[in-house]
Amino acid sequence: GLLALGSISGTATLEAVDQLERQATAVADGDLDQKVTSQRKDEIGGLYDAIDEMRQSLATQISEVEQARKEAKQAQQQAETAEQDATEMANAYRAIAKDYAATMQQAADGDLTKRIDVSSEYEAMETIGSEFNAMMRDLTDTLGLVNSFATDIQQNVENLNKDGEAIEASVAE
Repeated sequence: GLLALGSISGTATLEAVDQLERQATAVADGDLDQKVTSQRKDEIGGLYDAIDEMRQSLATQISEVEQARKEAKQAQQQAETAEQDATEMANAYRAIAKDYAATMQQAADGDLTKRIDVSSEYEAMETIGSEFNAMMRDLTDTLGLVNSFATDIQQNVENLNKDGEAIEASVAE
């Protein structure tokens, strides 16, 4: 029974992680309209929520950068330096977002050891990176618990098999 429960739990977890990977990949590929949703209320559900918040934040940041770029074009008529500052900021956000997306893609591909370097001059991007890192720590901890639980079940099954063999041997004598 415990083995079946562990198998069902593991299968549901893997399915949820696979679905999360597909949704996170769509977001990482630039589809910021792709909602990342789940009905789960556990740590994996929290992971879905955190990635969706990150998606919304990235969409907001990109929208703000695009707005800053429009303002820079208007400001170009007034001052050349204003355009350069906005362009530098937009490039910095894009570079940071590209780095974040690459790390997220590696995590989505199964490398749960990847973390985002949150050293940035942009507080919002640092917040996104920190939340992703916390989410990955939570996911890693959760998977560790599932693995530990599965190991315990395997050991219990092996012990039951040994006890059953001992009983069969004593009955045969």
